[in-house]
Amino acid sequence: MHRVTVTPPIPIDVEAVTAKFETSTLTATDLLVAGIAIVAGFVLGAITRKAVARLIATVPGVRPTTGSILARLAGYVVVVFGFVIAFSALGLSFGPVITLLLMIALIAVLIGRPMLADLGAGVVLQARQPVQIGDVVQVCGGREGVVTEIDGRVVHVRTFDGWMVRMRNSQFMDDPIVSAARPDRIRVEFVIGLDYSTDLDRAVALTAETLAGVDGVLASPGPQVLIDEFGDSTINAKVWIWTDPITRWSVKDRAMRAVKRDLDANGIVIAFPQRVLHTAP
Repeated sequence: MHRVTVTPPIPIDVEAVTAKFETSTLTATDLLVAGIAIVAGFVLGAITRKAVARLIATVPGVRPTTGSILARLAGYVVVVFGFVIAFSALGLSFGPVITLLLMIALIAVLIGRPMLADLGAGVVLQARQPVQIGDVVQVCGGREGVVTEIDGRVVHVRTFDGWMVRMRNSQFMDDPIVSAARPDRIRVEFVIGLDYSTDLDRAVALTAETLAGVDGVLASPGPQVLIDEFGDSTINAKVWIWTDPITRWSVKDRAMRAVKRDLDANGIVIAFPQRVLHTAP
């Protein structure tokens, strides 16, 4: 048989517990004030955020995304101030409150470190402005596109083949393949293989004249046609034209078609690889 030990219940001194609550200085008014302070903190925080955003929007040179980040920070400060007032109304000393806030902040940093990295990179992008909305950039293994938006965490890029790429700010800053170009112009090049019997001066002058009349080719800087190398079967001329980055492929297509048409019309041969075979007698 197993011996069972029965422990008598511990008596509860109800009067002592009641007296402990009765000696507390916390009143219903204190709870009401604390609740009002917290609610007011959130309400005033939202109002402050909108007011700061409108104020920053009137400052010249400040980008909208920068104003959004600063407005949110101002709103958060007001909310925290509301909690401080609430803690004071409840009779809590600031020492434990500050310790608690530091612990919460540390946990938030550890959990949200990627988010904080993106926010920090976003601030750098806003301050230094290495890229701007409308710039042409290269992302994701060589894909090129136009920056359409830069917010607190993400850079939005619309690629030329229609995809929308969203890159985290920290990734955008750290990625070594990203290269930005100003959107007003970009250089496009292609090569023309001329026959060795070609009058090079005439071919170069005709090509430059043709390119100057192609729609979309910029006049400044103007087209350049340079003899680049002596190939196995051709003398290669390198062509440089400047155009708008958005329409560069269609402009290149028109330029190459126009050059081929005018060279053919003037009897200038665009050569192709040839092999000469000699047979023994």
